[in-house]
Formats: sequence, structure tokens, C-alpha cells
Amino acid sequence: MIDQQRQAICEGNAMTQAAIDNFFSMVEAFMDEREAKRDAAVAKYRELKEANRRLKEKLAHMHEKYDVLIEAYNELAEEAYARDASSSSSSSSSSSDDDESPFSY
Repeated sequence: MIDQQRQAICEGNAMTQAAIDNFFSMVEAFMDEREAKRDAAVAKYRELKEANRRLKEKLAHMHEKYDVLIEAYNELAEEAYARDASSSSSSSSSSSDDDESPFSY
């Protein structure tokens, strides 16, 4: 009788130990998976941060180009307006269209 109880307790202890070992291996696998996902998220964050930095640089460069183009356009428009104004004033001395832009439609 005592031997049967001792054997049942030992078998119970072995089953308990197996369950505990299984639990800790599951926890370890979960933590490994979590760490891998965290590492992937950090890598993606860094990648996106770098892409954002490059896009900001590109945008700043494009703003500079745009400012140069606008300045060139304004200079050309002023020259064209001045040429038109001087040619119209020499051909007619009293023109009421001097206030209008030559680019109006």
C-alpha cells in the first residue's frame, strides 16, 4: 500500500515536473518570438526614419529649385512686360491698357 502511494506521488511529481518544463519552454518561446518581433519593429522604424530624412532633404532641394525657377520666371515676366509697355507707349501715346498685364487672357 505505501509503495503504491509512493509510486503515485513520484509519478505525480514527474507529471508536474513535465508540465512545469513544458510551461517554461512555452514562455521562453514566447519571449524569443517577442524579442524577434521587437527587433524587426526597431529595424523597420530606423528604415522609415532614414527614408523620412532623405525625403525631407529631397523636399528642401526641390524648394530651392522651385525658388530659382520662380525668380527666373518673374524676371522674364518683368522683361516681357517692360518690352510690351515700351513698345505700346512708342506706338500710341495715350494707351489705357498700360495697367493690364500682357499675360491676361
